[in-house]
Amino acid sequence: VRAVTGVLLPTFSNVVEGGLQRLLPVFNTVQVSNAGGQSGEQLGLTSFLDNLSVTAGKQIGTRTYLRLDTGVCRTASASAASRGLNLWYGAAVEYRIAPGLTGQVGVDPGPSPCGSQAGAVTSRRLQVGFDLFKEWVF
Repeated sequence: VRAVTGVLLPTFSNVVEGGLQRLLPVFNTVQVSNAGGQSGEQLGLTSFLDNLSVTAGKQIGTRTYLRLDTGVCRTASASAASRGLNLWYGAAVEYRIAPGLTGQVGVDPGPSPCGSQAGAVTSRRLQVGFDLFKEWVF
């Protein structure tokens, strides 16, 4: 099951990415991913929504790049009928200050947006970050 899922998820993501790119031509890049680890008991059409994320990026001018992130986390409960979906989001702006020097400011839910313990989505937290990148050429 894991081997089949490992092939189907990237293929499904590529098909969805192509469709989203045609629907949203304003974005330069669209990426769809799924971090869910489905087991044989969990594998189904709706299980593909577990930990689903979409990232879209747009080049604005020659120095600025905007990235928007969103995703879905499925909350676990005793009955499948009462499972709910929680939406998360994030955004970042990257600006090239000078050749080889880039600054980035972003707001997102952190490295684990569906951060769960025993399958339950934890309280909502956003992280704000500022990064400065320098490219060294030797």
